[in-house]
Amino acid sequence: MATIHVDGKEYEVNGADNLLEACLSLGLDIPYFCWHPALGSVGACRQCAVKQYQNAEDTRGRLVMSCMTPASDGSFISIDDAEAKQFRESVVEWLMTNHPHDCPVCEEGGNCHLQDMTVNDRS
Repeated sequence: MATIHVDGKEYEVNGADNLLEACLSLGLDIPYFCWHPALGSVGACRQCAVKQYQNAEDTRGRLVMSCMTPASDGSFISIDDAEAKQFRESVVEWLMTNHPHDCPVCEEGGNCHLQDMTVNDRS
């Protein structure tokens, strides 16, 4: 088990998980596209970006991909950090710019993870 700190709250998680898996297991919402529990982490979509801090006093932090970062004991992260949110939003905008908009005839229409992210990650 590992203790991680997410947006000021302390959680006990499986230390073998990455931060994305750990947060999802807690019911915390981190968007993602390329990660799947059966396939592992790729880190290509950049949608699961969070801010990671060195300790509780660190105010700068750095963006990391939560699917590629171990849920190490004593990790401090923020899902709600403004820079992380802006980064994730720009990733969705880029994906939508380069994505065909054939939603009415697409097999995924109405059940599209990308459509969900365009609506859900606006806060």
